[in-house]
This record gives sequence, structure tokens and C-alpha cells, in this order.
Amino acid sequence: MAPINSNVRLMKKPSHLARIAGVLYLQFAVFSAGVMYIFFSGAQLKATINELTKIPSATELFSIIAVLFLASLALGIWLTLSNKVYKTTLILSVLVAAAAIFWNVLAFVFWLTPIVFLTLAYRSQNAA
Repeated sequence: MAPINSNVRLMKKPSHLARIAGVLYLQFAVFSAGVMYIFFSGAQLKATINELTKIPSATELFSIIAVLFLASLALGIWLTLSNKVYKTTLILSVLVAAAAIFWNVLAFVFWLTPIVFLTLAYRSQNAA
């Protein structure tokens, strides 16, 4: 006689790895916001922007930090609230890490860390 639950697919308990990655992204968003605050807090905003345009590659660097802040904030909120990882989330996280290399190598390593958790969460969600 076959067991009663032989044809029923048992639901797995949701993995919290995506939420861990979301919290990491939120921490990186706070870190990026802190860098921008330190940069702009010392002087008047108009004078700082005028100085920013005079420094070679400073505008690009500030733009990268702003993009990393916005992307990390969006990924952090999405992953923390939904606890789900889709293929587009993985691709976006790799693109964010690739953008982080333009800030510096250490930032690149930081933004690579959540990808490990996202990959593990994606595999556990899509395991047959």
C-alpha cells in the first residue's frame, strides 16, 4: 500500500537567504548615502558642485556612488520584503557589482557578497 502523501509535493520552508542579501544591500545603501553625506556636508552645495566639476573623474565617481545607492536601496527593499529571487534579480545584482568596480576594488568585493546568498536562495527556490 502506497503512503497517503506519495503524490503530494511537500512545500519547502522558505529560505531566508534572500532576506540576508536584502539586509546586506540595505547596509550598502546606508554606506553609499554616508559617503555622499560626508562629501556634501562640509560646504555649501553650490560650491561643492562647482568643485566637483573641476576634479577629473569626480563627476563620474559621484554618479557611480549615487547609482549604487539607488540600486542597493531598491534591491534591499525588494529582497527584504518579498524574500524571493528571480533570474532578473540575479542579473541586476551582477550588474550592480560590475558598476561597483568603478568606485574601487573593495566596493566591488562588498557588492559581490550578496550574490552568493542570492544564488543559494535561487537554487533552493527552483530545486525540483
